[in-house]
Amino acid sequence: MNDAAVRRVVRSKIVQGTLPRDRIGAVSATYGFDEVCDACSASVSPEQVQYKLDRAGSYGFVFHSACFAIWRDERNSMLSVGPTGTRLAFASHERRESEGAASN
Repeated sequence: MNDAAVRRVVRSKIVQGTLPRDRIGAVSATYGFDEVCDACSASVSPEQVQYKLDRAGSYGFVFHSACFAIWRDERNSMLSVGPTGTRLAFASHERRESEGAASN
């Protein structure tokens, strides 16, 4: 899955609540254990770096290093509009993606 596709999946998972939107939790890094990445759904092999976000009341979240960076960037770029957080703006990445598509 390319970065643009992972970004779309991550945004969707943040909106659905299956990936966290906040910065709460402890992050650790190690080599993978063939666990499934919570961003892209592919296994993190023992040859790859795995990031794990541990949160109270949760099993934690596993990411490839690139998927973790994408999740962190998307989480930081999301702007909540309204009290329920149902409408979100992804201004920076959507603009870059649409400009890239327009120039192709």
